[in-house]
Amino acid sequence: MPEMDGFEVARIIRGHPNFERTPIVFITGMNVSEFDRLKGYQVGAIDYMIVPIIPEILRSKVSVFVELHQQRNELLAANRALEDARARLTVENGKAIADKEAHRRAVFEHPSDLIIVLEAIRDDSGAITDWVYRNANGNALRCWTRRLSSLSVGG
Repeated sequence: MPEMDGFEVARIIRGHPNFERTPIVFITGMNVSEFDRLKGYQVGAIDYMIVPIIPEILRSKVSVFVELHQQRNELLAANRALEDARARLTVENGKAIADKEAHRRAVFEHPSDLIIVLEAIRDDSGAITDWVYRNANGNALRCWTRRLSSLSVGG
C-alpha cells in the first residue's frame, strides 16, 4: 500500500465502531525497532511477529487471544445479569418499602383505634425509668385535644 503504512491501517481499523476491539497483530519481514513496536502498540496492536512465522507460535498466540475474548464476553454477560438482578431487586425493595409504609399508615390511622407511641427511657441496668412521647395517630390526638380543652374550659 504505497499511500499508507500499517500504522495508518491500524488507526482506521480502530476508528471503525465494528472493529474497535479487533485484535491487530503486525507481521513484518524486516527488523523493527523498539520505537516501531511502541508506535504499533499505541495504534492498537497487541503483538508484533517477524517472518518467517512459526505456525505453532501463531496458533498459540491466537488461542490465547480467543480465550481472552471469550472470557471478556462471559464477564460482560455476567455483569449485565448482575445489573438486571440489581435493578429488579431495587424495584422489589422499593415496592416492599412502599407496601410496608402503606400498611403502617393504615394501622396507625385506623378510624377507631387510639395509638400513642412512647419510648422507654432506661437506666444503666436496663430498668425503665421514664417514658417519652414520640408520636400519636389522629384519633389519639383528637381525643387528647378534646380532653385538654374540656379540662381547661371546665377547670
